[in-house]
Amino acid sequence: MVKLKVKFFPASLWKRAFAYIIDVFVINLVIVLPFQKVLDALSNGISDKSIFESFAYFSANTAQFQAIFPKLIFIFSVIAILSILYWAILEYKIGQSVGKILFHIYVKPQNKDPTFWQFFLRNVTKVSTFPLILDAMYMIFTRGRQRYFEKISKTFVVEAKYSL
Repeated sequence: MVKLKVKFFPASLWKRAFAYIIDVFVINLVIVLPFQKVLDALSNGISDKSIFESFAYFSANTAQFQAIFPKLIFIFSVIAILSILYWAILEYKIGQSVGKILFHIYVKPQNKDPTFWQFFLRNVTKVSTFPLILDAMYMIFTRGRQRYFEKISKTFVVEAKYSL
């Protein structure tokens, strides 16, 4: 029987980016979509307006804004926590999210006994675009292709290369 050797090396940026896009699609389908009717009801028809029109509407209707704001914060917090848990649980249990499975990339811990909190921490910045961009910029300007939160969580994303 032939034994294959496995060598891990940092995953390419394009594979990571496309895996992330697929994961965002899955999150929107599984986590965000069930909240859509509630969000539409709370927005009271202003969701199709520009941000400036929405601001003007709520400036003129502060009582309505004060009534829905805590509900919106709660819903967005639930969506954010569930999104982080999506990545953290899958990566902790199987080393891959759905997007990573499709692109054959893996999350590996640097230590032998990884904790769930390592995987939770590495995904915290994924709840918002701006923190994720800052986190990813670290990856572009340093060696090893690690985001900053991957570095502090002691994890990295790898591809496997098989040889005889």
